[in-house]
Amino acid sequence: ADWKHFDDFAAGIATNRLPTTEALRGQTFKITLNTGRVIDLAFTAADTVAWSEGAEAGADWYEALEVAPDVYFINMTFAARPAEDEAFIVDTRTRRVLSVRERVREPGEAPGEPRVAQVYSA
Repeated sequence: ADWKHFDDFAAGIATNRLPTTEALRGQTFKITLNTGRVIDLAFTAADTVAWSEGAEAGADWYEALEVAPDVYFINMTFAARPAEDEAFIVDTRTRRVLSVRERVREPGEAPGEPRVAQVYSA
């Protein structure tokens, strides 16, 4: 059976969703996670974030929702890695961050487990 593309999961579920915000445009974040990952984000447009992590870098789509005062849910997709995305929950006041990396695994890669694998880090 064919596996749905990432965008297909969101179809029709945004009815009661919070509106996106452009509040992050022009801001930069340096995120250091407990895994040792260091990610630099520069929000260059309403829906484009320039990012770098080690030797990797790009400019990709994102959307941000302000889910509480000074707390943003940021979802990013990667044109060069269409089976992956990453979400950050960022509290700009306390500077605390939660990262959720998702990847749609290849068929048969992890028998008996969901195809979508998540890695959580803070």
